[in-house]
Amino acid sequence: MSLRLASASRSNVTVYLVNPAGLRPRRPNDAIAFTEETGGEAFSTNEFDKAVNQIWSEAGHYYLLGYEPPSAGGKSHRINVRVKRPNVVVRARRTRS
Repeated sequence: MSLRLASASRSNVTVYLVNPAGLRPRRPNDAIAFTEETGGEAFSTNEFDKAVNQIWSEAGHYYLLGYEPPSAGGKSHRINVRVKRPNVVVRARRTRS
């Protein structure tokens, strides 16, 4: 895990990427991976207002859940987060020790 990603995870920072050039140029894969690892999203659109509105909406409506297994013995386990409510999107941050 990179130092920047570890710092973002510890600080509960979600990173979003908005490419204002739209769909024409290539998107930087390392930046997209970083946004996904922090629980954010990469937008590549000419509709800047739509991306910003989604980011503001997500920033104002979230739950922060934490889980610590009783004793993992140094092993990591995958945890899936699901909800039963219709029309709800769940994005969970992937963390690594």
